[in-house]
Amino acid sequence: MAIPDEDFPVICADFDHFSTARIDDLLWTLFGIYVDPSQKADCRTNIGNLAPYVWSLASEDQRYQVGARHEHFIKQADQQRKIFADEFLVKVNGQQYRAEDVLAGDLLDKLRSLMAAHNGTNNFYNEWPHAQGLESALPPSGIVPNAARLEWVKTIARCHIGNGFGSRGGVDTSADVHYQRYIGDFGEREIVLFLRLFEDPAFTVDFLRPMADARARNLITQFKGKTKNVYVLGALNALLGQPVGVLAKATVVTKFRQAVANLPKPV
Repeated sequence: MAIPDEDFPVICADFDHFSTARIDDLLWTLFGIYVDPSQKADCRTNIGNLAPYVWSLASEDQRYQVGARHEHFIKQADQQRKIFADEFLVKVNGQQYRAEDVLAGDLLDKLRSLMAAHNGTNNFYNEWPHAQGLESALPPSGIVPNAARLEWVKTIARCHIGNGFGSRGGVDTSADVHYQRYIGDFGEREIVLFLRLFEDPAFTVDFLRPMADARARNLITQFKGKTKNVYVLGALNALLGQPVGVLAKATVVTKFRQAVANLPKPV
């Protein structure tokens, strides 16, 4: 039987008095019942209303245990429980607690969808929800999974820089708020990947246009404040020293090629 909506605040208020161990046990129990294929819809509705509050009080370890169980269902090809586990994590806003390889796959899918929206018509209306939605595929630490890091840097940088067309240079300003936040978390590893992307013509093709060139230079300048590595700085300075239009052909610049050859290896 479904619990009336007005009863949930009263029920949840009692959880504040539970110990963390008891809350963790309760979360695990609720999750186990929710993913049981034999449960009725009313039971899942009740749990779906209780779980977000219990989740908010649970320990990080227990949240990761739930995420690990989700991965277990995937590996066991237990499709029904996997679907219910997905639902549960969405209800508690806990998608970030899935296993790293699951997060990486989801993030890559979201990045492909973002690029499709960015390259499509009316991107100023269609792009920003994709940019905002990337956050749900990142772990709580905010560290991008290794398997998705290159595509992450490539997509975020391209969308932030734009294609140089039109009065906005092809940049969705609503989406760019999110891109700037993601770029703010770039470290030296991401900057190295960014520099190596200049060997990819698909990444640099838009830099021939003045507006894209200018935004790329602004980003390169921003990166200079994020590293003290002499080779990384050398590569960034080599790019900034080129005339407008040459960024798209940076690999022909001797100083840039030499600096890239000495960049730290990806980890």
